[in-house]
Amino acid sequence: MKGKILTLFLLVFFLHSNAQKSTEEDIYNKSRHYTEFKPIDTSKILSFTAFGVNINEVKNFTPFKTAYHYTPYQDSIFRTHSMPLNDIKTEGINNFFIIKQEENNLYKAIIYFDGKYNDYTDEQGIWIAVYNKKEKSLKKYYTGLSQNAPLHIKWDSKFSLIKNDTVLQIEASLVQKISNMVIPGTPAGYKLVKDGLLIEFDLKKIALDSDNDGLTDIEETKMILNPYSSDTDNDGIPDKIDANPRFNLPRTDRTIIYEAIIDNITNNLLCDSLFSKFNGSINDSAKTYLIISNNADIQAVKKINKRVIILTEEEYKTAKEKYYNPLSRFYFSPLFKIDETENTYKMYVSPMAGSMQTFIIKKTAKGWEIKMSSFSIA
Repeated sequence: MKGKILTLFLLVFFLHSNAQKSTEEDIYNKSRHYTEFKPIDTSKILSFTAFGVNINEVKNFTPFKTAYHYTPYQDSIFRTHSMPLNDIKTEGINNFFIIKQEENNLYKAIIYFDGKYNDYTDEQGIWIAVYNKKEKSLKKYYTGLSQNAPLHIKWDSKFSLIKNDTVLQIEASLVQKISNMVIPGTPAGYKLVKDGLLIEFDLKKIALDSDNDGLTDIEETKMILNPYSSDTDNDGIPDKIDANPRFNLPRTDRTIIYEAIIDNITNNLLCDSLFSKFNGSINDSAKTYLIISNNADIQAVKKINKRVIILTEEEYKTAKEKYYNPLSRFYFSPLFKIDETENTYKMYVSPMAGSMQTFIIKKTAKGWEIKMSSFSIA
């Protein structure tokens, strides 16, 4: 909004213990419902399928060891707590995240992890990179799969990774998640459901882009976009570069609050630096975040240098019924009026599992003033 100046102070201070809570906040907290973790039923895991993926059983296979069976490269880093500076990139991919790679006279194929479309958990997204030696071109594809959700891809697979020009293959197991990750320090728990599987990736299907917008059908399905329209929300901005590709609403006076907080939190998340970050625009390295909200002020965000997928609460409820590892999520509480304090509000934001940030927001003559009052990890 013209003439408005938004000042974002990240000054950490603690509220006095006798600070009053608003009645609205009390009502909101009483209405919240928490869902206890429950493992996915094994019958659902055993019937798991994915687009572009064939799952076959094999007799001579590499036995499952553990869901945290680190590659030799990862293991050496964990033991030494350092990464060799002279051995970091393979075709633009960090060696730390490579599961398996192989090459022949025509191609080099790599299966690797990436957090672009995944939450900050143990279940990182599984990607494929294919380098064409003749054309000297590298193409990267999201498979739609996530490690341990429920397929566990094995880096020590005995099978040749390149089956033919259009199919890659690698051994895997089906695992069940039995406990959530606890921040800080305690990883999620898993147990074996079925071993002896060989996964075949059909590269033609995985690379399918029905609307030719630069996002594959698998990527658009992950972000709950329309794979047959290059502009899902019809705002004139192609999905690939749209910061908010699902909603086309007019920005409001309060929208700038959410835009400032989204940019600040995502710029400062430690985990962001491990994968990819925006450089002031939406591009191919964009990490994508999920926001669940019925609030039109949030749904209208546009002036951000992150990509956000916004779902209504009903849409999220439907999406949760699908078995997939979700995007990194944000939870925004409503703005609660602080009693007996003029034009001052409180808001809670959860930028990652187990954490909570509290913001104090005040309307001034110059615009909105935002202060982070506390940060906690459950």
